[in-house]
Amino acid sequence: MVDSINEFGEIIENFGGIIINNSYWDCECKDDYIHHVSEAVCNNCLSEQEDQPNSRENEIVLLKKRNNS
Repeated sequence: MVDSINEFGEIIENFGGIIINNSYWDCECKDDYIHHVSEAVCNNCLSEQEDQPNSRENEIVLLKKRNNS
């Protein structure tokens, strides 16, 4: 596991070639499944942050670029 900081100042980790972002997590929804860590529960599927994996960094970058365009 290697910790680093991304271009947005967030901690990212490399787990065997999979880069994850510690500031976001994925729920069980098919769409809009990425949540900031400030959201403890998904209002749609009711997944809880503590039971779900952190989001992949490449998905976070795409989401942020899409939201800023």
